[in-house]
Amino acid sequence: MIYFAVDEPRVDLVTHYLDREWGRPLRDRFRQITYPELFRKRSLPRGAWIFTALDALTDPELWMVHHIQEAARNASLPVFNSAREVMQRYELLQALHKSGRNEFRAYRADQPLDGVRFPVFVRVEKEHDGSLTPLLYNRAALWRAMMYLGLRGLPRRELLVVEFCDTASTDGLYRKYSIFRIGDAYIPRYLHIGGYWMTKSNTRGADENLIAEEMAYLSGNPHKAWAREVFEMAHIEYGRLDYGIRGGRPQAWEINFTPVLAGNPNRPRPTPDEERLNLLMRPAKEHAHAAIREAFERIDPGPIPAGDVRVEFPPALEEEATRARSSVDSMKRRRTWIDRMAAAPGVRAVGPLLRRAL
Repeated sequence: MIYFAVDEPRVDLVTHYLDREWGRPLRDRFRQITYPELFRKRSLPRGAWIFTALDALTDPELWMVHHIQEAARNASLPVFNSAREVMQRYELLQALHKSGRNEFRAYRADQPLDGVRFPVFVRVEKEHDGSLTPLLYNRAALWRAMMYLGLRGLPRRELLVVEFCDTASTDGLYRKYSIFRIGDAYIPRYLHIGGYWMTKSNTRGADENLIAEEMAYLSGNPHKAWAREVFEMAHIEYGRLDYGIRGGRPQAWEINFTPVLAGNPNRPRPTPDEERLNLLMRPAKEHAHAAIREAFERIDPGPIPAGDVRVEFPPALEEEATRARSSVDSMKRRRTWIDRMAAAPGVRAVGPLLRRAL
């Protein structure tokens, strides 16, 4: 059995995979447990444990996960993603630049920005929604962007200022490569190609030559050795590394602890263009998902005939974790309130004017 420790907002990611044809054969081998449930239970079923969404946890909660993982290791259970060893986004980008692997740098927005090299963009450190801003070409533009984000309820301590690394190829297109790590398997999953610098699945093209290029990437796995170095540096055994290529050298964007395994099976019916793209992409999906399924099967230890593993937490740590989570939830409620206010008819009309002014 493989157990996924997940945060509550992202339980659908594994559920969607198991509801699709790709993950259906693994339904009887996967279980999910949310972190709040795991903290309450104080016990672990025996199996392989994959800890996702570590970037969604507070520091005291990471220490609680550490106690859980120690109990699992002491019971000889496989554990993936050590809570106290993994590098999160900022630490990883710092280490990659320092080691010479990445040409660009990232800065915490509440720290001095004197050495920043423009253009830059701003993003939330622990979220995966991409850039909050267009490219900012000077200090005045950055200051205005920070003012606007502050009005949206985003404190600087949660933001990163990231130097733009231009990975456009000679054809003017940007390529975002994505490779999974599942245990000791390194599996190329996507190659998104498009004309916009922040390339995602909805910005990719449907050109048959580009689809063939993606298939060549998936089957050739040309950057496997480099990707292994990055995952090992980050101490991450399960996740998805997103990267680009500049001057023939890979440049790492991030490692996602909670990668999307398959899309929502209940999404709206595809348009004719989307249907055509899905048909073109079918061989690539089949190739990648076969490798992903095989990797999961390899890390599954099978039935373990023993009772659950008990976990104990220091009482002071539980209290600290409760306070930290309450603070995070309060901040999220504040941001939700601001978003609702911004969506009110009168305020909504002012929003574009404010953005242009800033």
